[in-house]
Amino acid sequence: MELNAALWSFLPFNCVDRVLSYLPVPDLCRYCLVCKGWNRLISTREFGALCAQNAAERDPSFIVIRYRRVHDSPQRSSVRSPEPSGESPAGCCFLDLNTRRWHTVEDDDIKYRHELHHFYTGMDGGLVCQYSLKKRREGLAIVVYNPIGKTLKELPTAPCHSSSTEFPELHMIVDSSSQSFKIFLINHNFNNVEFLACPGISQEDRSKLLNDPLVRVYDSITNKWKSLTNPYSCVARGILDVCCVMFRGYLYFLLGCTFTAGTYPLWRYNLSEDVWENVPMNMPGRCIIPQLIVSDNRLYVVAWWLERVMFQLNGMSRRCRFEVSEIKISDMVQKTLFCMANEEVMEAFDIKNERVQCDLCPIIASGFGRNSILFIAKSSRKLMVYDLERRSWSQLPQIPLGRITDEDYFEAGKPMNLMLPNASW
Repeated sequence: MELNAALWSFLPFNCVDRVLSYLPVPDLCRYCLVCKGWNRLISTREFGALCAQNAAERDPSFIVIRYRRVHDSPQRSSVRSPEPSGESPAGCCFLDLNTRRWHTVEDDDIKYRHELHHFYTGMDGGLVCQYSLKKRREGLAIVVYNPIGKTLKELPTAPCHSSSTEFPELHMIVDSSSQSFKIFLINHNFNNVEFLACPGISQEDRSKLLNDPLVRVYDSITNKWKSLTNPYSCVARGILDVCCVMFRGYLYFLLGCTFTAGTYPLWRYNLSEDVWENVPMNMPGRCIIPQLIVSDNRLYVVAWWLERVMFQLNGMSRRCRFEVSEIKISDMVQKTLFCMANEEVMEAFDIKNERVQCDLCPIIASGFGRNSILFIAKSSRKLMVYDLERRSWSQLPQIPLGRITDEDYFEAGKPMNLMLPNASW
């Protein structure tokens, strides 16, 4: 039987919205033009919430890349921007995993385009969060926005950490069922041991630093920031590097701490009970730039491992390997899945020596579908997928932004579903 407009018109309206709510966001944006009834339906907040709930139950349909590009010479980029010289166009690229086609949406609001900090970016459930630089003196100002609807929300200013010299890491979690989100600020790159040992430190400053929270969390339901309790001894000794991921109801952290004498302790935080737990297994300190990821309800760590340091007349160089391991929490063991020498990584991802450090290629990793991991090479913009079950590689279409130099880069990439412009968040 042929489906036509007449059949659709006889369907009950609540059946129509159920069917349409399972379609991808780009299709729904086009279907707004079918008729006035569909346009009214798709434009309601209730329909946007229903779509978000259905999307949370299925695998991501898109890979979202948040980027900023810098143009200072005509020879720099293969992609031209109509903007005047000196401006830095930014936006999002979306890879539709069904059609294998890229789509690009540039930021239209020039005010926020030039006042966002483009190094730290969090994203989840169709939303993106970044630091705003316009209120830097008042504290940490953060904005959250929907890149499809181009709607933006400024969050209440969060207090800065006492002795951190950098912006805290951003981690975002969207709860589609309650139409809410949480943002975690994880402080890093500070050494309290040296600070506390300084003879000029007053008791008041010492006490303030010891009680300064490692993690702050924003809840969109209460519209307030909350300081979490600190894991035992960590803040007193200093945090140099962090990475985190949500796994089985806990927020897992790898904390590079000076007090562990060359190891990365693994902690997890229970959000409902506000309790930290130390997982009795440590990552060796020769681990560089670790990334915790989840794929098919299993926890993995992706990292570079330092094999040796060589001192030469022209400076120091490092010999590293790229490694992916599974962390089995139930058995408290770490199992290596595969490792690659730096030369193998550069060949596989088409990374050129002159564009990156010759001893460490920047790779972004994230869980991808079922039993797979997505790897994104930041310099070549090449996307590779590793199937954990078949132990095989496949390639996705390259990000349509060309190669990068030191000043021309993208910030973050992650598989996720999109959110309709009218959805509540």
